[in-house]
Amino acid sequence: MLGLSSASSAASIAAALTLSLVTTSYAAVTPRKLGPSINTDAREIGVSASPDGRFLYITREDEPLTPVEAAAAAKARPKPKDTCTQLRELEQQMPGSMPADLLQRCATTGIETPKTAPSAPQPRQTPQRIFVAERGTDGEWGLARPLGLQSEGSRSTSIVTILPDNNTLVVLGDFPERGTDCARGPGQKPKPGASCAPYWLVQRRGSGWAAPRRLDIAFATQATRTTATVLPNLQAMLLDMKRDNGRGGRDLYYAAATSESSFAAPINLGPQINTPANEAAASLAADGKTLYFASDRAGGTGGFDLYVTRRLDDSWQKWSTPRNLGPGINTARDEASITVDASGQFAYLISTDPKSLEDIFEFALPPELRPEPVAFVFGTVRDPAGKAVPAGISYDRLADGRFEGRASADLETGSYQIALPVGTHYGFRAVAAGYAAVADRIDLRGAAIEARYRRDLLLIPLEAGRTIRLNNLFFEMNAAELLPESKSELDRLVALMAANARLQIRIEAHTDAVGSDSANLALSSARAAAVARFLAAARVDPSRVESRGFGETAPASSNDTEQGRALNRRVEFRVLSL
Repeated sequence: MLGLSSASSAASIAAALTLSLVTTSYAAVTPRKLGPSINTDAREIGVSASPDGRFLYITREDEPLTPVEAAAAAKARPKPKDTCTQLRELEQQMPGSMPADLLQRCATTGIETPKTAPSAPQPRQTPQRIFVAERGTDGEWGLARPLGLQSEGSRSTSIVTILPDNNTLVVLGDFPERGTDCARGPGQKPKPGASCAPYWLVQRRGSGWAAPRRLDIAFATQATRTTATVLPNLQAMLLDMKRDNGRGGRDLYYAAATSESSFAAPINLGPQINTPANEAAASLAADGKTLYFASDRAGGTGGFDLYVTRRLDDSWQKWSTPRNLGPGINTARDEASITVDASGQFAYLISTDPKSLEDIFEFALPPELRPEPVAFVFGTVRDPAGKAVPAGISYDRLADGRFEGRASADLETGSYQIALPVGTHYGFRAVAAGYAAVADRIDLRGAAIEARYRRDLLLIPLEAGRTIRLNNLFFEMNAAELLPESKSELDRLVALMAANARLQIRIEAHTDAVGSDSANLALSSARAAAVARFLAAARVDPSRVESRGFGETAPASSNDTEQGRALNRRVEFRVLSL
């Protein structure tokens, strides 16, 4: 792992990554077609791998008839009429049109009807449906089963992306909704000017899924086909659209999130990505930087080829030179899309086998084409009584308080998971209405690639008498000076006070038992007062905030170990009234 010690070193590494994408000669790669648990006689036209590699979401269409359906179709098929019956019916419809000798034979000896084998039922033209497969402990994929999430009527539903939390899907479809400009009743159409993009956010609820919510984005394309993805941290969408102000064919666009389900106007990713040809099927890896996409630009091996590039800054306009993934991955046929797990060890693409329709192929990306490493933090969100709480998960960088992203806990079980790029110190917490979060933090500056860390999160109801620990407050050693890393935690407390105008609290600070009683009491009192001053400076009415230091008199754990002493050095706030 590379450690970044300065802006210059970061720039040099970015340059090195750019150079590697341009000059590296890739090792031979041979994608393998997945077996019958994944690929069927239907068309597998879409695939999305969960970043942790556990799940594979598949879009299928034109599924063959099941044996029961085939038998029913054969039974319902009308029996063919004999020759004489057909001749008589035609003669009745058009008198004099049938030869008299044939009609005479029908009246006397009859005419034998040629025997033909019954025709086999034809594959149906089915709408697209989503299936999901789970990887077993042996590393093999289990049988892909229907997701149980389907658009209204006979309309199609297809997978767009699965987010790292394994609780949130984005799908393309058409679902019922009320109270919006896009809602339709019998004979109704969306209101003029309504932003009715066909993309929906769906959250897991135990063994099922909650009602989909439409994503609000200014979606307009002149192309008959389109693709999209949502960033792993839910902070933006990437879409391909054909527009008058584009560079020719379908271009890739970026739309920043403005709320949990709304996005700003899409902006073109620029000439380093888009060409006069078509760019489509963007897939951003869990590191938030490595972008894979398909293009039929000049210089490819035929049809659509797959490419990789890396984002070099936060403008979404500066990218490393896109590099063709090379022979073995790209062929003379269309490679229409690619999805990659967080490690890059497993990648999946849709391609056409010479003997079949679209199928899913699996392969290992060469190391130089893989995303930057991430680690996974997972656990459950519960209240003090141990009850699961449906919540959002937010995370930020402690060094500067920058918001990094959000995820969702299972609406029924409270389980969550986030994927965090290694090399940074993060703060994270659960968020739910009516609760105060006990934040946690994790230092991934020395984390191993794909390391997994369990961190259960606590949400405490906002009730009089409750005490909430402020885990992400940092002070100078043996002093009451708040460090910059504390700002995110303090800002959240300010927001909580603003959202609850009648909330009154007391800041309570504690120390361990090292040092004299008087010194510890003075230090804790000064630290509690420092937090109160921050709130006052943020325009929280001082009459709503008390502060008190307890020194070493109210330990949360034993003072006999360093771990216990660390738990005792804390700042909390107590809810006095609401």
